[in-house]
Amino acid sequence: MGCRESGEDYYKIVNIHIYKNLDELKDLLNKYIYHKDHIIIIVGYMKIIYRGRASSEADYARRLLMIKPDGTLLIHEARGRDPVNWQPPGSICSFGIENQELKLRCQRQQYNEEVIVYFKDLFHIGVAILDVSNFFEVKGVERDIVDQIISTGLPIDRNAKLVGKEISTPHGKIDLVYINNERNIMYIIEVKNEKAGVAAVDQLRRYVEYMKQHSRGRNIIGVLIANGISDEAIKLILTYDFIFLNIRNLRIIKRERKLDTYLKDSSVNSLSS
Repeated sequence: MGCRESGEDYYKIVNIHIYKNLDELKDLLNKYIYHKDHIIIIVGYMKIIYRGRASSEADYARRLLMIKPDGTLLIHEARGRDPVNWQPPGSICSFGIENQELKLRCQRQQYNEEVIVYFKDLFHIGVAILDVSNFFEVKGVERDIVDQIISTGLPIDRNAKLVGKEISTPHGKIDLVYINNERNIMYIIEVKNEKAGVAAVDQLRRYVEYMKQHSRGRNIIGVLIANGISDEAIKLILTYDFIFLNIRNLRIIKRERKLDTYLKDSSVNSLSS
């Protein structure tokens, strides 16, 4: 397994067939992580282990893995837009060797979460320098929906009062926060101007968990507002006891609804189209 580099400065291919030297490869990949200006792209036969609030394991399979300069980890399979596993910006990633296999460990120390990846075989390794655009801003539907909610009130609780907009957290900015003091409820609102997938629900979950640590005993309810939702994402909505609102018709999947009811109800199924 060699680690000679070839290619232009903005994209280099690591030759993994020249030498069988995992130590050299490990050191090379860690060098790119520590430089904090390269994206590492690996296609290989890998096993994924997650440890944190729960635990899970995905056996060896051919997958694509990316590590971004800000610590983001994304692992993809052949289908679907959303990664099968991921860690957010700020994660600490490092390569090592265990049982004659290359090993990647990405940790979120503050929340005691980690993803461990074992590579039984490697097909491609590349390192790229990409640009960061500073001219993008939220326009159109997403901003319009946020403004509409602010002007007309939260559709699911007209007595709730807006207490915050674009609230900064370690996981990103919460779009809107509403509180109903009489019911002791805090609503965490995440707005997407596209069809929501697993990543959107997981992002909302991270916001809710963060706010629970700072809410002084309030009942925290996550609300996802999006232009449709995938079947995988709606399963998580129901699992986490969140609320989903469809931008197109503001139809609500009630928190008390069960998954089998959702799957049998064609009118609700249309939300994911």
